[in-house]
Amino acid sequence: MRFYIYALLTILVVGISFAKPPAPFGLELGKTTEKEFLELVKQKGWRIEKSGYRIIEGDLTNPDVTGYIISGIELDKLDSATFWFYKGTLFKIVYTLRENMDKKTFYLYFDQLKAKYGKPVSYTKPWLANGEAVWRFGNVELSLYCPWVGMRTYIMYVHTTLDRQAEKSDEAYYREYIREKSKKLEAL
Repeated sequence: MRFYIYALLTILVVGISFAKPPAPFGLELGKTTEKEFLELVKQKGWRIEKSGYRIIEGDLTNPDVTGYIISGIELDKLDSATFWFYKGTLFKIVYTLRENMDKKTFYLYFDQLKAKYGKPVSYTKPWLANGEAVWRFGNVELSLYCPWVGMRTYIMYVHTTLDRQAEKSDEAYYREYIREKSKKLEAL
């Protein structure tokens, strides 16, 4: 009996959810391939506005991480939608939405996400603070974020394991870049 109470408390405190992770347009983070995504873009009639490797710093990019900025997606107040792939697997989706000073976009999407996914594991009202709501579904985290000072709200879907791997890959490319640059500095 104690084990079951401990397990239940762990789930409540840690915020583990056994609900099915979000899959916008059927895209599953940690599963959908870049090829499958590009087929969906064509099928939906969306447009690729820009694509390329993730910029780490200056002109240094990470060829393991590819991003696509897509237009033509029907979503209220959408400014841009960016889809990120690590070694060909979808790991992050970021919707950038237009916002008002009264933060109506944040509240509109908060209500919709709460109705669909339930109460978030954390919530901060965007009043004299950055607004944020976070839902967790195993390795997938969904967050709604709105800077207190700013005219944008963000909806982010992140496969946390792949996101960490992509960040480590960025760090490895950066270290190698610095190592190569330092070899060229004879004067030091």
